[in-house]
Amino acid sequence: MPGIIKLGKIMIRHIYGILETTSSGMNSADVRGLNNWNRTSFKRSY
Repeated sequence: MPGIIKLGKIMIRHIYGILETTSSGMNSADVRGLNNWNRTSFKRSY
């Protein structure tokens, strides 16, 4: 039961991001691609 409560609190904290992601039409592959691009750009900046 504590795990479900913790999940609920996390979802409440991130509700606007969750709703924005679902309404924007982006899928997880798009988000992963952006994250990888950001990570690569950050590594190259050093």
